[in-house]
Parts: sequence; structure tokens; C-alpha cells
Amino acid sequence: MKKVFKISGIAIAVFILFSFLFLVYINRDTSKIRNYERPTIYFNPLISYRPLTFEYYAKNSQAVIVGKVVKKEETTETVQAVPGTDVYELQSKLGTSSTTVPRLYVAVEVEKVLKGRVDDKQIELCFALYDPFNKSDLFEMQPGEKFVFMIERRKDKPDVWWVASENRFIFKLNNNNTVYPACWWYDERYKKRFFNITLDELEKEFKKIDKLEKVPMYDEIPKEAWEKLREGENRNVEK
Repeated sequence: MKKVFKISGIAIAVFILFSFLFLVYINRDTSKIRNYERPTIYFNPLISYRPLTFEYYAKNSQAVIVGKVVKKEETTETVQAVPGTDVYELQSKLGTSSTTVPRLYVAVEVEKVLKGRVDDKQIELCFALYDPFNKSDLFEMQPGEKFVFMIERRKDKPDVWWVASENRFIFKLNNNNTVYPACWWYDERYKKRFFNITLDELEKEFKKIDKLEKVPMYDEIPKEAWEKLREGENRNVEK
């Protein structure tokens, strides 16, 4: 009988020990994920237009870079409407050929070129659609932080490059050389594909896509992603 109790006691002790180690592992992993920056979500960024795929942006961007943030600046610009565009028709009805729009400029040091050609060591990036009150999917982008941007040269300002993708496809670079896209926390497809992969692995993705003749254009947003976006929106409203 004593032997049975002794064996049972050892078994219970081993079970408790493994349970404790498992809880420590789970808590450590959870803490690790909590440390990742969640981009700010003020509103649902996908409701007013049909979103495009990662492949479409990767294929059609002129260059892809790793940029280290030097500074950022919010400003406004007067944009002249081009005849034949929807904006021109709208502006014509309003009786003006130009409009003032907010812009976000981010100066970055080019640390690595993953696709295309960028000769300058430091360039200025411009976010074409930017609302200072609706920073959808946008990282804080503090000086010294590194990101992967898909870009294209701005025709009216040769020294400036457009950010040529939705904000959700901006990748933040971790200190251990892994990356994650802005949409990692609400879109399970892209989380499985990109979360914590290395920069080298991401570069291979761009090269593989660049060799394709055709890529899917429109992205179908899963129901779960919409729900998590709404959660993010509500969280920021509560703040």
C-alpha cells in the first residue's frame, strides 16, 4: 500500500511540475506577442474600396526597401485634378480644379534594397492617402525603427517616393531580423504567412512574385479579419 501511495505521489508531483513548466512557457510566449506593436486602427480601412492583394503590390512596385526612420512630418499639399479622372469630375462639379490634402512624409535611410534600384542612401517617402485622425494600420514609425516598404517614384517630385501599398503591407523589422506586417494581429492568413519570418525569407517572397507573369489583383477579406478590425476600432474609440 505504501508503495502505491509513493508511486501516486511521484506521479502527481511530475504532473504538477509539467503543468507549471507548461504555464511558464505559455505566459512567456504570450508576453512575447504582447510586446509587438499593434498598428493604430481608428476606422475600418477596407470598407470604401476593394482591397488589393499583397502579390499585386509586390509585383507592381518599382522597388522594395528596408528603411530606417530618420524623421516624419505631417503636412498638406494642393493637388491639381487631372482631366479624365474621377477626382477631376468631382472637382469640376465643385467649381475648383485643385484640392488640399493631408500627407505624411517619412525620411528613411535605405539599409537594403530587396527589389529594383534605389541609388540614394536617404530618401523621402510620402503616404498618398493619409488622414491624421484616421491612421489606419499605421505603425508609429519612431526614429531608429526599421520597416520594409514597397515604393514607386513620384513623377511630380522626382526626389520623393510614394508608399506603393496599403499600410497593412508595411513590415516592421525586429532586432532579430524577423518581420511582421501591420495586419499580423487581425488577418490570420498573413499572420501564418509572414509573422516572424526572417527578412531573407521575405526577400525570397518578393523575388518569387516578381517572376510571375500574372498575380491575383483583388483580396478577399475573411470575416474574422473584419471582426478583429472592428474590435481594434472599438478599442481606440474607448481610449
